Amino acid sequence: MNNGAKSVGNEHPNRFRPMILRMMNASQKFLEVFLVALTVVMVVLVFSQVIFRYVFFYSISWSEEFSTFIFVWIVLLGSAVGIRTRQHLGIDTIVRYFPKKTAQILELVTHLIVVLFFFVVLFSSWEVAMANMARRANTVDIPMGYIRMALPIMALFSIIFGIELEFKLMRRWIFGRPQNNK
Repeated sequence: MNNGAKSVGNEHPNRFRPMILRMMNASQKFLEVFLVALTVVMVVLVFSQVIFRYVFFYSISWSEEFSTFIFVWIVLLGSAVGIRTRQHLGIDTIVRYFPKKTAQILELVTHLIVVLFFFVVLFSSWEVAMANMARRANTVDIPMGYIRMALPIMALFSIIFGIELEFKLMRRWIFGRPQNNK
């Protein structure tokens, strides 16, 4: 009956899956490279501050505050990458004690709650970031809204990566296929 022809229903997802996967991998790679660059900048700043303070007896007044801001970005964006790579705190250790179907449902529901939580974080933190654009940081003289922008950006990536994870979990549950983390 099939005669080797693909059905329209099966062709559509398979056509876009590789493209979406490439976009997700590129997003993750971008974040990872950005995080490495931020880490390098932070390490250089802190190291320079130590050298200047103990060797030249001079303090770079803005380095501590700027390093703190960079650290905030590293932590928040790193947590979004952790969601994609499934290295975040999860319920995996608890779920394995349940029967397979119950564990799968719990895992799906838990990740759905996480995605919904990040939607709330996205919109509320965006408002906070925009409200802080007029405030300036003490020593580096940049708008605090840019520092606060780390949270909505993290929430956006967490939503995207969380939705991807939900689809992987549903696909594994419905079709019984092993989950591919890449």
